[in-house]
Amino acid sequence: MDRRARLPGDFIVDVRRRTDLVSLIGEEIALKRSGKRYTACCPFHDDRSPSFEVDPVRGTYMCRGCDAKGDAFTWVQEREHLTFWEALVKLADRVGLSIPRAEPRTAEDVQALRSAGATASALRQAASLYAYGLDGNEQARNYLAKRGIRPETAQTFGLGYVRSGIHKVLTNRVVDPESIIRAGIVTRHDGGRETELLRNRLTIALRNERGHVVGFAGRHLYDQVGSPKYINTPETELFHKSRELFGLDLARRVIAETRSVILMEGYFDVISLHQAGERRAVAGMGTALSESQADRLLRDVTTVYLCLDGDKAGKRATIAAAKLLLSRMKDGQEIRIVRLPGGLDPDDYVREHGADAWRTELDASLPLSDFVLEVVCGDVDADAPEVLVQQALRSREWLPLCERCPLYGQALRQRLQRRLGIEL
Repeated sequence: MDRRARLPGDFIVDVRRRTDLVSLIGEEIALKRSGKRYTACCPFHDDRSPSFEVDPVRGTYMCRGCDAKGDAFTWVQEREHLTFWEALVKLADRVGLSIPRAEPRTAEDVQALRSAGATASALRQAASLYAYGLDGNEQARNYLAKRGIRPETAQTFGLGYVRSGIHKVLTNRVVDPESIIRAGIVTRHDGGRETELLRNRLTIALRNERGHVVGFAGRHLYDQVGSPKYINTPETELFHKSRELFGLDLARRVIAETRSVILMEGYFDVISLHQAGERRAVAGMGTALSESQADRLLRDVTTVYLCLDGDKAGKRATIAAAKLLLSRMKDGQEIRIVRLPGGLDPDDYVREHGADAWRTELDASLPLSDFVLEVVCGDVDADAPEVLVQQALRSREWLPLCERCPLYGQALRQRLQRRLGIEL
């Protein structure tokens, strides 16, 4: 439910009107008066000449070099990575206004809020119990030690472990016992039988961008035949795996500062890289990259590094992710492919070779255009028409994806044509 619907109609307008946008933006970048407006180099892209303008009368900003535009709420949301509601609270406090207290308008709204609140409470309680269980389980602590995960890192990422019995303990702690089912911590089967989903597994807290626990992943300490290595709690009213990126709550500030992000495949890839000082790393939630995730990856950056596993499945995932990102990126952004030697995944690589070697691999990453040439042409450089036709057909899988980055699309087309020697 949108909380804006519960505010008086003129409250948001009043906050916007009272906010001095020039002062707000001027706290972060140097603005220079130019007639009735203020100008500066745009903070949203690599701007060599002032193309960013602030209009104090309208209370808006825009950039003539990129698509950045908005008002005070947009500025705070984009620069501090907040939701609209969080930005509203911050700006209201800035201008000395208190958020009006109001009740939801309908019984359905009330029920939805209570349900979501109870589910969130169950998730928080479970996270605490899992963390407590890790402290008391030597086998789980030894597993993490063998993987090089330090106790403080385990705490940062909300790692835990419980053999069984969490259902009974949680039932005595939560107000609404059904919230344990809704949170996905316990599964109810046909016939009423209930199962603790993550029993006897190492648990990993799955948090949204704001740092709130929305679900869990569970990993067996030792691979077992017939049982999946990882499982996630199911989709719930709070957890939508196609929308979330693991580690983004910890990485988002560094991503915004460096204008770059590194997409990995596994939870422990992200955990190990963060521990080694690489805090731009994020991962999906065990499924293929979605449009929503791709848009979030591209939102604050100029460069996306793809570093997925080096096995056959990882290579297929890299191609799929590269295609999706290409279809969503804009001119001025770039995608680079990181391929680690020996087919190592990032977790193994950084443990074996260290952070300095990792940075060297990033510097040697492959531009997307080189990667496309490899996928399209492979190692074949032949004049046989049959071969050229197949390569040209493969190139057509990539070129139509450049709708949002037409300049890059033109350059990619020209490079492919030079390589193939035929017009595409």
